[in-house]
Amino acid sequence: MVFNKQSIGQIIDLTYNFESLLKDKKRNLPYQINIIDELRANENAHSRIFIKLIKYSENNIYPFLELFIKYLDLNFKDKVVRNPTFTAEKDRIDALIQDKDGKYAIIIENKIHGAPDQKKQLERYINIIKDNGFDQRQIFVLYLTRNGGSPTEKSIEDKQKTEFANQYLDINYRDHILPWLEECVLPSCRFKDVLLISAIQQYIDHLNGMFLKRTIEKDMNEELKKELVKKLKLSKESDKLEKLKILSLEKNRITKVQNYMNEIQKDIVLDIIREWHLKMKNEYSTYKIVTNAFDKKCPNEYIFLGIIFIYKEIEFTCAIGLDDFSSTPYFGLTRRGSTDQKEEEINSFLTEKINNRNFSPSPRWYGYEKTEFSIVYSRFDEMCRKVLSVLE
Repeated sequence: MVFNKQSIGQIIDLTYNFESLLKDKKRNLPYQINIIDELRANENAHSRIFIKLIKYSENNIYPFLELFIKYLDLNFKDKVVRNPTFTAEKDRIDALIQDKDGKYAIIIENKIHGAPDQKKQLERYINIIKDNGFDQRQIFVLYLTRNGGSPTEKSIEDKQKTEFANQYLDINYRDHILPWLEECVLPSCRFKDVLLISAIQQYIDHLNGMFLKRTIEKDMNEELKKELVKKLKLSKESDKLEKLKILSLEKNRITKVQNYMNEIQKDIVLDIIREWHLKMKNEYSTYKIVTNAFDKKCPNEYIFLGIIFIYKEIEFTCAIGLDDFSSTPYFGLTRRGSTDQKEEEINSFLTEKINNRNFSPSPRWYGYEKTEFSIVYSRFDEMCRKVLSVLE
């Protein structure tokens, strides 16, 4: 397959024209609104929605959690839903359900928008849960994608995945979460729980939109598919195998363009980090600035840039961080670039002096908050000035 400038131009033209056609078609649809669509929910938002739904309880009974366990047919032998705790994004785990009384922990890694696996990601999460007092037989790992898929060996080795046997499961939103919501959760809601029903209906509608299953959009989606068939020259006369070959080649071309775009994105993000680095040098000239972004072998994950401060003779870093070059940035207090381990004195300093309730902890961060590129530096700067005001 030849791939050149002309190929890139054709793909860009195809996507641009298709997007324009999609907008025109949507203008002709009856008026509709979905709050989750409008808020452009990311992985973290989906994790929070899931946890908010599944933690629903009445008289210490957790019907949605029980339905979830039953629907996935998890190997819950000798385990019961008794006093579960639910967290989202704590210790970098997207969603976590723990019940020491019921003797189980369920780790959910959410990849609904295709975020890349991080090095030893699932292995680290499993070790965190073991440190919480669970042995391996009590830990369940669910790898949750949009349409289906498995983690790479970068995240968890095949050997360890095999060791979990029936305690590990690949699940996805299309074939598991959406049917579970439609067939199990929504029908079990009480008539009086109006807001709960409304929230679930909105979420179901959002997922149906993601998978081109909205009834109101059915005719529009068929028209758009026909337009793509025409543009890709998948004529009715062509052999089915030939059509499949053509479609596969076009998808590969698009993937190649995405790879180049990812590299461009990395270059732009590095330029932004350089600008932040220069600002820090100018505005905090008397303090040590640390980063791993400009190493000769620039990391593709866990990038940080920050300023080292000292509290009670203990170093800590106020920093901006990125899980990778395509992720949402965050800011907070971390041990990266300073100490080898987290110190309780800095944990206390964060909670008592800085007191940001939006901060979440992780193994390398005392507390961090995700935000947008457009405001992350200003939020970071506010935090640094607050830290300085306390230290001085």
